[in-house]
Amino acid sequence: MLFNLYLNDLPKNIRCDHLCNYADDTSLLNVDHKSANRKTEVALRDAEICFDANGLLLNRGKTKILSVGKRLTPDSIEHAKFLGLVMQSNFIFSQHVENVIKKLSSVIFWLVSQSDDHESNIFPLCPASVASSCNEESPMDGASLNHEDATDTEADGRNIPENEPNRPVPSGSAAKMLWHYMQVKINKSQEEEIT
Repeated sequence: MLFNLYLNDLPKNIRCDHLCNYADDTSLLNVDHKSANRKTEVALRDAEICFDANGLLLNRGKTKILSVGKRLTPDSIEHAKFLGLVMQSNFIFSQHVENVIKKLSSVIFWLVSQSDDHESNIFPLCPASVASSCNEESPMDGASLNHEDATDTEADGRNIPENEPNRPVPSGSAAKMLWHYMQVKINKSQEEEIT
């Protein structure tokens, strides 16, 4: 609450295209391919003056400049977190997708470890293969995730031994993989409730 009171006059005192104030963070956004760097420096100077007037300090260690586009400035960083989304300077979200997949991997691992037949339901969740599918065609596209549709070969072409049950194979899309996995689990639990 005090942070908001201290920074209440910030929008009036900073010259930038958009100012986003949050509970504990402030983002200055400038949109102009020719003078964005100059506008950003002016906005940062304005912010320092405003902070100083309110007895606050600008934490230079946490202050980041993310230039989005082809012409990057020397002091610009490659990626930054903005409202939980990892923004990249080339406007590709592969870093964000990789972070989400890492989080999903641990959730899926926990879900699988809670199931009775977890040995037959484990499937690899590879951030590199899923992230690459966002930008280019994945080598695993079209592979099945459904127990009934699973083939007798792995995604890499190796044969599955006869005594090993068919297991889901990733298709290259994290959301699709999670959706199919959850559908298999839901269907299985519904079948168990009926019997």
